[in-house]
Amino acid sequence: MTGKHRENLRSLVCAIDGRKHEVRISVRGQITTTIGNCPKELQSHLLLHQKRTVFCDVAQAQWNFLPFILANRVRHVSGVPDRQKYVADAWREHDRLTLILSEGDFYRRWCVDPDSDTERADKKQLLNILLNKKNEQCCANRLYLRLKAEFPITLAVIEDIKRSDHRNLSKQLHRFMADTLAAALLEVQQKGIAAIPFVDALMCQQTNQAVVCEALGRQIFLAAGVCAKVGGIRYSPLTEEEEAALAFDEEVASKDGMSYDEWEAIRFVKCVAALKLMRRCPPLFVPVALAAAARLTLNERKSYDQIKTQGDNGSHWDLGET
Repeated sequence: MTGKHRENLRSLVCAIDGRKHEVRISVRGQITTTIGNCPKELQSHLLLHQKRTVFCDVAQAQWNFLPFILANRVRHVSGVPDRQKYVADAWREHDRLTLILSEGDFYRRWCVDPDSDTERADKKQLLNILLNKKNEQCCANRLYLRLKAEFPITLAVIEDIKRSDHRNLSKQLHRFMADTLAAALLEVQQKGIAAIPFVDALMCQQTNQAVVCEALGRQIFLAAGVCAKVGGIRYSPLTEEEEAALAFDEEVASKDGMSYDEWEAIRFVKCVAALKLMRRCPPLFVPVALAAAARLTLNERKSYDQIKTQGDNGSHWDLGET
């Protein structure tokens, strides 16, 4: 209470004591409340309806929306003549970036020593600073140049957005994050769960952590196609059945007497799961994938029988011959 933030802390304590809270919405849709100034050291002491709370925060929050920005740019130029190669290269980079953000630790990826927590913290801070710095300052940084070499089209789009004013990118990212938080907040409140926005997180009771994390992760996936980690929990749009179907190896002959109809049912579930994960792919790709999934012919039944026969003989059959 005697530090430099004593006035903010005093206001916070008075608001909690008197139950007189304020809620504001910025021009970018960001919701701020009285507890927004709560020091990190005191956050674990906050109660919600007399129950302990947790913060369901989004990992690499701003970076999760870069695939969304890139996808919008690619769609914008897709109708321009002589840009087919650029569009194809951009979609490939988009898918690779989405995959990297959906797996592992994005910040550790750029560490010299991925096991060092200290270096990870430094890289996290530096990467987030670079994302919103002026272009000329970014291009003088070696880490940024590594990032640009890995994702040249994405960073070119980002630099274009920041060209006239480097704050233009942060304005967009704040809006995307605010809209995502608002959608997740509405979803959990409709289920009767109390939650409070807190920068790039939702605060809720510990007993509701899993539900709130899933809701926030789902909204990020719907917006950007990234399976983000929320509150330490990686979101997956797949059901357990779909995850099992994706792990099913069609090239290995079944030894458990699986019928053709059962085999076909697994393939269908696998296709549905794949389409879920590919929802941010180029629009023209989805009809092609659907057509491929719907191609159920007598040849496929014959192929299945051949797999069964050759599998029983201990040999393998190449599905690429279909």
